Amino acid sequence: MLNKELAEKVALEDALPEEALSEEQRKRKKQREAKRSERQRKGTAKREKAVDAELAKVSSRDEFWKVQQARLTSAQLAAMLVREKQVLALSATLRAYMNGTLEVLDAEDAQWLAETTDEFQSELETNGFVTTEVLLVKFWKHTPFEKSFFNQVVENGGPTADFIRFGIYTALSSALTYEFEQWLEGRKPRKPSPSKIETQRCSQCGGVASSGTECLLCTAIFSRQDLTRRPERTDIYNDQGRFRE
Repeated sequence: MLNKELAEKVALEDALPEEALSEEQRKRKKQREAKRSERQRKGTAKREKAVDAELAKVSSRDEFWKVQQARLTSAQLAAMLVREKQVLALSATLRAYMNGTLEVLDAEDAQWLAETTDEFQSELETNGFVTTEVLLVKFWKHTPFEKSFFNQVVENGGPTADFIRFGIYTALSSALTYEFEQWLEGRKPRKPSPSKIETQRCSQCGGVASSGTECLLCTAIFSRQDLTRRPERTDIYNDQGRFRE
């Protein structure tokens, strides 16, 4: 009974703002907070030490991530997994458009694509992307280079740091981002390339016209003559394809 009353008293003091407490109550509250912080620090240090011991034994990337996730509280891990579920859902939609599972056949389909594109762009602006190229390095190894690489990525922060530490996507992957941007670019109307434009022929010799209706050679020749008396000629090349002298 006494312990219950004491617990209620402590809970009341902890809930009240500082200005509502007496000097003695504030002193007791600070002492309790200091003890809690110390217990939390020791608990974290103990957990980190256990994780480091397990990391020394891992031999694969998946094992490394599983051990690393032990550094997170249950609430932190749950929040990251919820976020990953959102990212993977959007990723699946983007891939469905690119592989043709989701087709754009009419105005309604086009509107859905526009909304998905807006969501994609908003996602990038807000959260950036995971640089999945970090997977090219075996960062779970224990050599100085791998450790240095891992620490540098973590120090830089952001979704790539989350990914290399825990194997959890908190943003779209860089590879998917690039692929979808290229797919969108490919859907834009394009001007015909020069090679597909019908070649203009010189009105004088039948060669390829460089400007207007004449080739460079005919332009140079006839620019010195009276244009009003320019003859119609189709025989300025000989049988060998050379210009007649």
